[in-house]
Amino acid sequence: MSDIKNIFAPKSSRVLRVLLVDFGRDWSEREVAQEAAVSNGLAHYVVRTLVELGFVARNERNRLVLVDPSRLLKRWGAYHQYDRMNGFLDYFTFEREIDRFVKSVAELDLEYAVCGLVGAWLVAPYVRPVDVHLYVSVKDVAEEIAE
Repeated sequence: MSDIKNIFAPKSSRVLRVLLVDFGRDWSEREVAQEAAVSNGLAHYVVRTLVELGFVARNERNRLVLVDPSRLLKRWGAYHQYDRMNGFLDYFTFEREIDRFVKSVAELDLEYAVCGLVGAWLVAPYVRPVDVHLYVSVKDVAEEIAE
């Protein structure tokens, strides 16, 4: 491995997550590798690229410090294509009342998250959404909700 072509690739992005989650902490490359569960070599190349791009610097003790987390997040967000990274399934329900539908899903005791306008509507019901968007981590959960 010579250089990192994409710091936002799944394995490389583990390093980014570690640095972002514990922003303000200083790190050795080995600590980053252990925390991110990646090889020391991969961590080294990702860190080197982050230093070259100005996202990470070394402090007076020669330890790594994330210097601009918001710029890194914006760059990552611009790169990340949500629709290509995730699958989408469409289902239809005859239930016309959103709150009843959401309540029936909650009773299934499955792991899911309400997204989009329905999520906002549950917090502050100012807009009446037409579509319900749910995030589920596995397809089986979506199929069980659809039944």
